[in-house]
Amino acid sequence: MGWWYGRDTVSRYKGIEDSLSFLARYIHGRPIHGIIGFSQGACISGMICSLLESRNDPEKAAAIRLQNLPLDEYLRLPGQEPLRFFIGIGGYRGTLQYYGSLYSSLINTPSCHALASMDFIVERFQTMNLTECFSSSEIVQFYGCHFVPRDRGTVESLARFALRNAREGSPSSLFPSVARTWSQSDSDETQSSTWGPDQSLRIHLVWRELRKPRVVRGRVIRFNSRRSASTCT
Repeated sequence: MGWWYGRDTVSRYKGIEDSLSFLARYIHGRPIHGIIGFSQGACISGMICSLLESRNDPEKAAAIRLQNLPLDEYLRLPGQEPLRFFIGIGGYRGTLQYYGSLYSSLINTPSCHALASMDFIVERFQTMNLTECFSSSEIVQFYGCHFVPRDRGTVESLARFALRNAREGSPSSLFPSVARTWSQSDSDETQSSTWGPDQSLRIHLVWRELRKPRVVRGRVIRFNSRRSASTCT
C-alpha cells in the first residue's frame, strides 16, 4: 500500500493529486512546523515543502498550475507558513516530466536526508537527486536497507536536526529520552535554550511504517498508507 500507484521516475503517479488534496484538507486550520517522510512519504513531503513556498514565487506557482497540481489548496491554508524543516528517509523526487515544476527552483526549507547503506528499493542516486532540490540539506547515513532507522545514533541525529530548526516547543517534553541524552553530553544548545510553557512543536509524519511516537506533550500526527490519520497527544 502507498499514497499513490507508482514509485519509478518515468511514470505519472496515479492518484497523487488526490493524496495532496487530502493532506491539504487534513492540516487546514492546524498549521504545521515540520514534516517527516519515509519512501513515498518522503517524496510527497518534498512536494509539500515546494507547494508551501510557491506563494512567493509567481513563476513557479504558474508552472505548478500548468501541471494540474492542487497548489491553490496549499496557498489557502490559514496560518500556514513555509515549513521550518523537512526530514526524508529513503526519499526521491517525483517524475520530472509530470512534477518538474515543483523542483524548478531550489526549495528553501531546511532538509535532512537519511540514506541507508543497503537500500535497493530507492537507490542512493535517487535520494541524492532529491537533496539537490533543496538549498540547504544535510545527509545522515545509517546501516540497513529500506526501512525507518531505529538505532539510537541515527534517531538522535534526526531529532537534533528537527529541534535545531524548529525553534519552538520543548525538547524535554517532545523528545524526553533524547533531551536527557543531550544534557548528559553537555549540549550547549539544549541547555541554554528557553522554551515557553505553552509552545509545542507539531510534526507531521508521513510514512507508511512507523512505531508509536514517544510524545508527552505536543501534537504528532501520523498518516498511514490507507490515507487515514491518527493523533497522539
